[in-house]
Amino acid sequence: MDYFAPLSRRIKALMIDGLLIALWLFLAILVVSKLGINNSKLESLLILFVVVSIEPLLLSLTGSTVGQHLCGIRVRRIDSDKKLNILLSTIRTLLKLPFGILSLATVSASERHQGIHDFISRSIVVHKSPESAPVGERLKARIKDTENYRYPSVIRRVFVIFLYLLISIIVVAILPLLFISESCFEGHSCSDIDGVINIGFSLLFYISVFVIIALAWQARLWGCRKRAIKTEEGSS
Repeated sequence: MDYFAPLSRRIKALMIDGLLIALWLFLAILVVSKLGINNSKLESLLILFVVVSIEPLLLSLTGSTVGQHLCGIRVRRIDSDKKLNILLSTIRTLLKLPFGILSLATVSASERHQGIHDFISRSIVVHKSPESAPVGERLKARIKDTENYRYPSVIRRVFVIFLYLLISIIVVAILPLLFISESCFEGHSCSDIDGVINIGFSLLFYISVFVIIALAWQARLWGCRKRAIKTEEGSS
């Protein structure tokens, strides 16, 4: 039986990897600058290649990034216990980079606790040693109660998620204007309170993304709720 890694461990691993990538980026810039390459575009591409290639190499060779190793989790194929090959590892990494922590928004709602990049690369994240993990963190696959409930289609859920996220973006873009000072709004100077307000609304947006995707995928959000089959039959 598969025991999937909880969201908390995956976020912790992502934060560790983020710090290491920043360090790796600094070292890559330092080394490439010493090579004396006169073409700035070539320098940038070389630095990007060095930074982006480290995670796929680690995943294909060891099954985990450094952060995942430290958190006791690993990445494997969804249909076997094998590690991802270099192609799937690269696809997974390239999908995760632009989304960052938002790529994990679907973990708390999908059947196999998969992130956005896991779906595309056909991968799952499991415990390296399930017996050593706390019982509460040994997550099993979620099972839909299709006998008692009718679930909305994937297309409907995706549409509702998009609609709610669009509303969230509009709200988060407008509300800060009611609270921050005029000088900060005009780009002159922002006080500490203005900074706290901006950070607060940014955090609110990230939290809303996780909540919206989780509730919609579990069919618990208005607009794409699951419906009780027995109740419908009894009322007809």
